[in-house]
Amino acid sequence: MTTRIIALALLALPMFAQRYRPPIPNRNVRLCDQFPGADASGKIAACIASLPAAGGTADARGFQGAQNISVDLFASAPARSVTLLLGDATFTCPAAPVVNSACISLPSNATLIGNGITQTRIMLPNGWNAPFYRTIANTAGASDFEIANISVDGNQENYGGTDRLTRQAHCIFVQQGVRFKVHDNLVHDCLGDAIEIWGNSTPSRHGRVYNNYLHDMIQAGIGLISVADTEVFGNLVDPGAKPVFGGIHGEPSSIGQWIYNLDIHDNVLIGGEGISATSPVGNGLNTSHNAVRNNTMTGGGGIVWMRNPYSEIAGNNIIGCLADNAIGVMSHDIRVLNNVITAQSARYVVTNYSAAIAVDNSSVNSGSGEAAGYGNNVIQSNTIQGWIRAGIRINNSGWNRIMGNNIRNIQQGGTSNAMSAVGAYAQATITGLTHDSQIIGNMIVDTQARPTMLWALYNASDLSPYVALNNISNMAIGTVYGGANLTATPVPADCYTGTGFLPDGSIICGAPVPDIVTQTESYLAVPGDANKFVIMNCGSPCTLTLPSSPPPAWEISVLSIGAFTAAVALNGLTYNGSPAAPAVVDYKTMRISTDGSNYFGSPARAAQ
Repeated sequence: MTTRIIALALLALPMFAQRYRPPIPNRNVRLCDQFPGADASGKIAACIASLPAAGGTADARGFQGAQNISVDLFASAPARSVTLLLGDATFTCPAAPVVNSACISLPSNATLIGNGITQTRIMLPNGWNAPFYRTIANTAGASDFEIANISVDGNQENYGGTDRLTRQAHCIFVQQGVRFKVHDNLVHDCLGDAIEIWGNSTPSRHGRVYNNYLHDMIQAGIGLISVADTEVFGNLVDPGAKPVFGGIHGEPSSIGQWIYNLDIHDNVLIGGEGISATSPVGNGLNTSHNAVRNNTMTGGGGIVWMRNPYSEIAGNNIIGCLADNAIGVMSHDIRVLNNVITAQSARYVVTNYSAAIAVDNSSVNSGSGEAAGYGNNVIQSNTIQGWIRAGIRINNSGWNRIMGNNIRNIQQGGTSNAMSAVGAYAQATITGLTHDSQIIGNMIVDTQARPTMLWALYNASDLSPYVALNNISNMAIGTVYGGANLTATPVPADCYTGTGFLPDGSIICGAPVPDIVTQTESYLAVPGDANKFVIMNCGSPCTLTLPSSPPPAWEISVLSIGAFTAAVALNGLTYNGSPAAPAVVDYKTMRISTDGSNYFGSPARAAQ
């Protein structure tokens, strides 16, 4: 699978050069090679300065081959819209930044468009001498600017590895930008981030970073330092052999900065340190309400979300992750939904992995998470295949919901066997408290020729968990595996099906949970089921029928776990415009929403 993803990514690269072709205005156009100047940059600056106050287009495509940048291209740009078109040329920056620590600095309403990533190149020179150097940037606080269709070369091979400790050269740098676009660029060999979106107490905001190919950078592929209301999508990030800091990395450097309302989706990351967002303790809601969805990550890090609540991690495909956790949550009110995590187990049996999905909050002063015992996270409808030590682990966190996950073939390994080969594991260390978890409707299976899972469910120290309707299969009964190691009295049947359950502490089975509705036959949902989790446990064919007159903003989640898969009937309405709802998949949750007139949502993702 990994080889196939890389091959597809490489085959797609020529498309970057052809994907974006901006329209050329037919008014107020200047041909820059006809203007006076000591070099190409001087002529371009004069060309831009000649545009009327209303703006226009500076066409610099007449410059071919090797060219120099020695002056500020946009120093005399009109206050309104200016588009600069570059052609088939390599523009080399000087040893010292031209303006604002940058080689090229865009003001508001400026558009910089190349002729394609194989035709237009801007590069740092040998021997640049500034501690901070940005190849392309914007003036601080600029709005409505765009950078596209360019190759940016950070010229990293001419600097030793220790230079990154004393110098920082981000290739594309957005500083407190507003309504910006950075797209369809090839950015590589940067002695810093390939693309950094930066702000302080005033964040960069309302931006779009998309369809860029980023490789061989020293720090992050895309760095997000105080950013809000921004979309990052369709980027390919490959650090190569460089010591990359992060694939897509968000990290406010002080309290009062932002990582807010970001949508990071449909990116491909090869190697590197994955996708992460961490925030200082006490940063409040400045870092919250983000989405990480439908990204593909292979052979590198996973997703780390720390002190970043009210966020969603959904639909990601993580293959061969090298980190301790494929998804690590150290926060509260996070939804982890419909992710597929596949470990290439033959490569990792000697490692000390913790869990494919880990929720871990220790004390508020530890720096690793929220206050101990705080949680309220939802871990739902994820598929986990072949991880080391644990499929899901909850530590020092309470009120978490673990539902409808498909966990298969967890294996023993690592330097410690304290948590070896457990499907779902609940524990609490001396730094905090794990309590009131709901472990409902999960499928936990060991299909290895020799069973390797010690326990499907292991409750080490969770206080008052609610455990019900889990399907545990193919766990061998013996002196080591499965049911022979059950402690205390036999567990009530509605806690689990099969063997491999180790209870410790106070186990609650069958106790009602207010927002869970369990049905064993066909059921007509009612408006009062809003925001509830409907479990269909049917021994014969059954249907969940939705209300014909739902209230606006009504939503439910549906999980089918019985011998017969439930169907969903729309009661005369539509689902995503179709007269029929998609098929339900066993042990995969379907979320259904409505605007009060019809239904919409996504079909449950099939297990892989």
